[in-house]
Amino acid sequence: MDTKIADLGSCKKEVTVTIPAERVDQEITQAYESLKGQVALPGFRQGKVPLSMLEKRFGDGVAKDVASKVVESALGEVLREHKLEIVSEPELHSEMSVAERGKAISFTVHVEVKPVFDPPNYKGLEVERTKKPVAEADVDKVVDDLRKQKGTFKASAGAFEKGDRVTGSAKAVLDGAVMWSADAMNVDGKTHEFGPYHVHGIEGVLEGRKAGDTVSLEGHGADHHDAGSHARPVTIEVTIAEVAKVEPAVLDDAFTKQFNQETVDAFRADIRKRLEERNDAQSDAEVDMKLVDLLVDAAKFDIAQGPVDRALAQRRQQFTYELMMSGKPAQEAAAMLEEKVGEMRTGIEREARAWLIIERIAKKEKLFALEDDISKEMEKVARDTGASMSEVRAYYEERGLLPQLRATVVERKVLKLLREHAKISDK
Repeated sequence: MDTKIADLGSCKKEVTVTIPAERVDQEITQAYESLKGQVALPGFRQGKVPLSMLEKRFGDGVAKDVASKVVESALGEVLREHKLEIVSEPELHSEMSVAERGKAISFTVHVEVKPVFDPPNYKGLEVERTKKPVAEADVDKVVDDLRKQKGTFKASAGAFEKGDRVTGSAKAVLDGAVMWSADAMNVDGKTHEFGPYHVHGIEGVLEGRKAGDTVSLEGHGADHHDAGSHARPVTIEVTIAEVAKVEPAVLDDAFTKQFNQETVDAFRADIRKRLEERNDAQSDAEVDMKLVDLLVDAAKFDIAQGPVDRALAQRRQQFTYELMMSGKPAQEAAAMLEEKVGEMRTGIEREARAWLIIERIAKKEKLFALEDDISKEMEKVARDTGASMSEVRAYYEERGLLPQLRATVVERKVLKLLREHAKISDK
């Protein structure tokens, strides 16, 4: 096979390949042999149809299929031979040939590839680790939150405050017509669904209101989830019948036994320990981020823009959806998006650089995601979810999530390596 590779930039190549006629002939012959065993035509048993008839009946389709097959196969061989790791679908920059006996097939594609670079020095990096002590107030807050979670709601003559709940009727109105209604429903600051309609920010609307008050806010139907939809919003009206405030559970030994702690003191000590572990994990995560940031800042290499553009399109769509769900008018949402686009692209590019550096370090240090690593990850998921190992594995395999899981394992190993060789000082 004759191959020519030209640089179109540091991360883009033009690949021109000529597949010899002999190989094309072999593929054509194999295609007809396979077809012959499958086809039966009037007057001929399956496998006995003459080649001339097959060529007359199926020639055009075979010519296209063979050309497509040999081009795909040849391109894969060239990419492997020249160690080109593509990050976008190849773009054909020549006419698509059809396979003919005795004729070679030539094609040209443009491909985006991963950059080739040496990682910056990743051993001996100096970073500070911020220690976060746990104050008594932190423990008190967790205790109070758990008491409220286990508490009971009781009717109150007071006004609605964060954490309260109201009981009342609700309806969705559009141009004076009631599109949906409910005679009685419980509503709190986390309520987002009223029948088929989605709302945002109800807690702020309810704040300060009492029984007998009616509040209104904008609601959107399911079709509004598409950022490009012009679906009209409805008005959600909630008439408050009762405001209920939570009465926290009594903090005593009976309460703490619900959390497998025999006494209040043991309960508070356990909470403190968990908060310290959480703070330590957060501090470690911040160290990891600082180490990676140092490497990204030190590395000098270009990256392919195709993956960046695709990721940016997804984030634009998600950001627009979130703005519209928060009740922002379309024009205001569009303006806010445009202000964010540059920041989004910069963030995506840094994330891409970080992963490429991590991947390069992993290859250099021979850090891989072994099958035992994957099994341990799945065992943890199984314990946390109560699912069986076979169910967890099927979930990852059916959704194509195994590559992502392997990447997570590799990243964790690289970060561990960076920490072990870093100079970390506490402050």
